[in-house]
Amino acid sequence: EIKNRINDDDIVSMMTDMGLDPKDRRPARKYSLGMKQKIGIIQAIMERPRVILLDEPTNNLDQESIVALRTILLRLEVLHV
Repeated sequence: EIKNRINDDDIVSMMTDMGLDPKDRRPARKYSLGMKQKIGIIQAIMERPRVILLDEPTNNLDQESIVALRTILLRLEVLHV
């Protein structure tokens, strides 16, 4: 459910944090598996839902992207270690 809790700047920031170029205008079908994984993660967390269930969120991600994902989840206080 979209609750409009974020703005375009938030989307650009999250895409950049995950290593994606917000100005890339290619259709999603042309993205690599890793890029599609990143987009899916961003979509799941960008509205800041109360509960997020991620099944193998690091599949197809490189080490840098895994670190970025962990950093984002910690910043959003979604991941508790």
